[in-house]
Amino acid sequence: MMIFNYLQPISMALCVLGLAWSPVLAAKPEPDACIALGALAWDDWTSIDGGGSGMPAGESEREYLRCKSCHGWDRLGENGGYVRRTRTAGRPNAGLGDTDTR
Repeated sequence: MMIFNYLQPISMALCVLGLAWSPVLAAKPEPDACIALGALAWDDWTSIDGGGSGMPAGESEREYLRCKSCHGWDRLGENGGYVRRTRTAGRPNAGLGDTDTR
């Protein structure tokens, strides 16, 4: 009977620790840093690139350099919603780069 009295506080402590750690163990893992940075880069890569303003030398139009400017928010490029827009000095033609053959 003496052994059981000795083990009771230990078993209670283990139960409390197990309950305390169970939400931590069941929690969803954080997304990989690469995935998080990829999402930020898609939205506006010039804001997350290190150093200075993030703009390449000689470029002044920030919107022109965004991924969505060519690929569109729907990521369909020349087959998406941005295809009907014409290229301007501040905005490329979706999916066509710097050529306006359409």
